[in-house]
Amino acid sequence: MDEGVVYEGPFSVTDSITVKALAYESESDASGISVASYPRVDTPGHGSGGSFRCGRDLHLASTTEGASIRYTLDGSDPTPANGQLYSEGLRITESAVIRALAFMEDGINSETVTITVDIDKSPIDPPEPSIFQGVFIGPQTLAFDEGEEETSIRYTLDGSEPSLETGMPYDGPIALTGAATVKSRSFRDGCQDSEIREDTYRIYARKVTNEAPINLSGDDVMEIKDTYYVHGNDILLTDNARLVIKDSLLVHQKDFTFQYQLQATGSSKVTVENSGIGNQCNGSLNWNFRDTATFVASNVVHIEGCNTWHLFSNQSTATVDNWDFFGATTCDQARLDVQESQSLELELCFAAGSVIDEALPLQVEDFSFPNDNDSGIDWGLTIRDSSLEGWGIGVPPESDITIRDAPAVTVSIVVGSPWQDQTVELDNLRRQLYEDKTWQIVDSTLRFLNVSTYGWEPNVYGTNNTLVIRDSDFSGSNLSGGDNRVIVENSTMGTMATQERVAMEIRDSTVKGDVIARDDSSITLIGTLVETQVVPGSDGDTVFGDVFVVDNATIKLVNSVVQGQTTTEGNGQVVVE
Repeated sequence: MDEGVVYEGPFSVTDSITVKALAYESESDASGISVASYPRVDTPGHGSGGSFRCGRDLHLASTTEGASIRYTLDGSDPTPANGQLYSEGLRITESAVIRALAFMEDGINSETVTITVDIDKSPIDPPEPSIFQGVFIGPQTLAFDEGEEETSIRYTLDGSEPSLETGMPYDGPIALTGAATVKSRSFRDGCQDSEIREDTYRIYARKVTNEAPINLSGDDVMEIKDTYYVHGNDILLTDNARLVIKDSLLVHQKDFTFQYQLQATGSSKVTVENSGIGNQCNGSLNWNFRDTATFVASNVVHIEGCNTWHLFSNQSTATVDNWDFFGATTCDQARLDVQESQSLELELCFAAGSVIDEALPLQVEDFSFPNDNDSGIDWGLTIRDSSLEGWGIGVPPESDITIRDAPAVTVSIVVGSPWQDQTVELDNLRRQLYEDKTWQIVDSTLRFLNVSTYGWEPNVYGTNNTLVIRDSDFSGSNLSGGDNRVIVENSTMGTMATQERVAMEIRDSTVKGDVIARDDSSITLIGTLVETQVVPGSDGDTVFGDVFVVDNATIKLVNSVVQGQTTTEGNGQVVVE
């Protein structure tokens, strides 16, 4: 009995083993040999751990027949008596550390395996449309690529946001027969819902391109309906003429700022309903309403690019309901009423001799102008349930203007009639917060109390006046006229334009817009860069940086660089020195 180990009590084994044993009292009195095998249970197999965007099913299995598996999620060690008994796929929806062990009766427990799963819960990809938003002629069919398996899509056409409980389930191509905004969202069990994708499809029956002026007079009526209308010239209305734009898209095309305009005079009327208005983002284009002309707009959307600007003067009237990017100046005895509109930019036109004290908020429930503490104003403005991007104000002669508590203001300084033979010098015009700042401009006073500016636009009118701007970063100067001078030194600015007989000199500066001379005016650039600008979101497309000389105007370039194009029309000329 010299072979084997004398049994003295229970013993532990950690790997597969075969045990042979016998009982004896003496060497001559021994039992037969008993044999028992205790296999080591195979470690549970599993899908790999790692980082995942969505929840996932973790499958555990042991190749040892008859083995069971227990696992823990609390960091403790699983045993045949501790942990949860695994049956089928384990759904993991949060980051977790899973510890698992396989075991069986009359077997040796497997090694414990540790699986780390990191669920970052980032949103899944939104639906991918078969056609991207834009302008289309005729009905379109829209389909979505659902992407990975087990992904579902819901969408809406009424402007609401889709969720698992709202919107329509996508089950096949969608027929689009008219303008529509499609909001879509992807869903997958165990994943964070995708962001909402929004695509606007502007679908019209026809496209019209017109480069001739539109002249409406008498009782003329022109209706643009269910049409993509591209226009590259003036639109002029007078008398009792009517222009109706309904369920359409009107896009203005031009080469430079103020090249064309819409002008309504007399008792004419322009109506815009359920339509889009677009304007190339290469300078301003105005819709001007004078005399007793009327403008009525409802449910109007802004098209990519720049907005049109509206001027209401004399006794014109305007009603705007639900416009998403509307800009206007109101003057004289005009009246403007705006409601339920967004991203407004509204300029308050003050007459010479005005006294103003106003707070200008960006979120408006009910705003009216003028108020009891304002005088010298004959026009009216009401705004209800709307939001603004910013306000504009003017500083005319003989005025006393106080603006307070205004988060976004652009300032137009008007050096004009009745001033004559005056020189106004302005410096350090910039975008900034003014807690308490007062300017004295000839006989006018401008005071800011807790006001942030986002633009300055000085212009000169009248007779023999001079405007000097130094060391500034301003929006530009587009409206100067008469027999006057403009001098700009060491500054950065937007588009600069002259008309009538203005003489402008820009020295040691950068123009981040166009330079435009009309009529008999002149512009001299000395040591100045006329710089192009890259269109945001484009593949390097540029705008601005061009020089335009029309009529009998002259532009002189002295040690200056024009990055864009130089264009002359009529008797206009460019002189390079």
